Amino acid sequence: MNKAYISTIVESVVALNDDELKEFLSQLKRDYNITFESSNERFNLVISNEGDNRQYLVEKVMEVCEIRFALANSLMNIIPCPLPVSFSEKEIIDGKFIEILSKHGASVDMVSTKPVLDMDEPTSYQIRIDNTGPQKLKLVKYVKELLGIGLKEAKGIVDNTPVIIPNEFTTGFIKDNNVQQSFTDIGASITLIPGKVEESVNYVIRIDNTGPQKLKLLKYVKELLGIGLKEAKGIVDSTPVIIPNELSIDFIKDNNVQQSFTDIGASITLISA
Repeated sequence: MNKAYISTIVESVVALNDDELKEFLSQLKRDYNITFESSNERFNLVISNEGDNRQYLVEKVMEVCEIRFALANSLMNIIPCPLPVSFSEKEIIDGKFIEILSKHGASVDMVSTKPVLDMDEPTSYQIRIDNTGPQKLKLVKYVKELLGIGLKEAKGIVDNTPVIIPNEFTTGFIKDNNVQQSFTDIGASITLIPGKVEESVNYVIRIDNTGPQKLKLLKYVKELLGIGLKEAKGIVDSTPVIIPNELSIDFIKDNNVQQSFTDIGASITLISA
């Protein structure tokens, strides 16, 4: 087959609109048994502006992600925010997700979840469990082992899927311990959320789930922030909630803040301020 002929075919295909391209691909499959496999790459939809109809956007985020109102509504308080579920490119296009979410002026971007792991960079990641898969008990046991926590705490994390595991993991730890492959072997779907380890960065804490020991959590928040019991109760009762106080990375590490929340059984996310 000569180059001129191939060039003509390519130019013809490029000129097709979406409907014509679908029909062309269907004809190839029907007449010649030729199919094209879609990429396995997953994407996040990131909302950077909620537009002029928040109620509509919250409702559509609930539908697209199949999540409850409380979580969808809380996400709108931390814009820009990635939605807590990843999608294939085909799911996004076929479901017209971007078109639906941006109907009232919201800004929505499609961002690949595939991290670039560079061992020369001091990079850390959080793990978001997108789907537990069929072997939930095995997943609970693995999360327990991975985080060094109790079975009850691990079950609390897994039961809240889709959920972000509050701990941060270095690139080296993830590679050396085959973390991604371990989740895959269990049948769970995860996304690595990258974040540079910057010692000078401040964070705010988002409490995603209070866990079963709400009174202990309330007392710890009171102690952590140096506020009254009533104010601490107001924060905890509003979960999921972002604690407005900024904390330095040194303070968080020196005072074992993440581990303290985990010991209580609460789920948190650190958000760069």
